[in-house]
Amino acid sequence: HPERGLRALDDLGGFARMTEDGEAALIKLLVEKKVTLIPTLGVRESAVLEDNKPAVAEDDSYARNPALAYVPQQVRKDWSDPVVDKTIRQSFTAEEMRTMRDGCRRLERFISRFRRAGGVVVAGSDNLNGVPGLTFHREIESLVLAGFTTMEALLAATRDAAMFLKRGDLGTIEAGKAADVLILGGNPLDDI
Repeated sequence: HPERGLRALDDLGGFARMTEDGEAALIKLLVEKKVTLIPTLGVRESAVLEDNKPAVAEDDSYARNPALAYVPQQVRKDWSDPVVDKTIRQSFTAEEMRTMRDGCRRLERFISRFRRAGGVVVAGSDNLNGVPGLTFHREIESLVLAGFTTMEALLAATRDAAMFLKRGDLGTIEAGKAADVLILGGNPLDDI
């Protein structure tokens, strides 16, 4: 729903206005209180960054894939024509969009500094109008672009997410745990 998308971006203005001292104090408090952050960078970035065309084109290719005809037509239409992102871009002034883009960059820096200070960040899987699964992959990529190592981003999506959910049976590949196996054509540690 477009209104949900507008509310989801309210915090970016706050990050854009945050001072260095305020950021340091907030990070210290969050780490002390053992707060886990789930920033959902990918969702925010697709909505406010100037070039979301590659993601829209990738989502559109899935919308047109005949093997996905079982997905409701309206859902596939949202993949091809992301109405929430459009609504956001049409609802804010150019200056507000610049502020939110600045906030997005500050949020990236914030979570990277939070992680370096000992905080736990979990890869978020929220999705406003993209292809489920692909948006999660973009979230992992966004964590790397924010300054996480590739391994830190992968752990945020697996081990740390399972710990956050208190699921000791998931998150790492170990005897006695449930696991999905994914065969890749390359090493994600070399290129996420």
